[in-house]
Amino acid sequence: RTDLRERARAFSKYPLASDAAVEIAGGYWSKADPAVLLQELLYIGVSSTTARGVVAMKIRLSVPKDDANNAEAQASVSVELTLGYQQLVTFSENLLALVGGNTQEVVLEAGHT
Repeated sequence: RTDLRERARAFSKYPLASDAAVEIAGGYWSKADPAVLLQELLYIGVSSTTARGVVAMKIRLSVPKDDANNAEAQASVSVELTLGYQQLVTFSENLLALVGGNTQEVVLEAGHT
């Protein structure tokens, strides 16, 4: 949880570092090497854009692969949104509340920046 809290706080840093990714990824991890993500089920990442005060957020969601099914048939969705820094700060605060057990969901309000 400490690592997740640190990552959630990193979303609210201003400005975002251009040389380091701010991201959270989860899914099934290797038992032999816990640092290796074998199957990504959730990814949230942000990066700065060329527009001042605007960031890009990428989100990927996948259904776990079933060993009996073809891996290419795995259901997944991805989206890229443009956000202002204030929207990102609010997302970071809500994510911290989720990690702390103070809320049941995180809502990202994306709109015109």
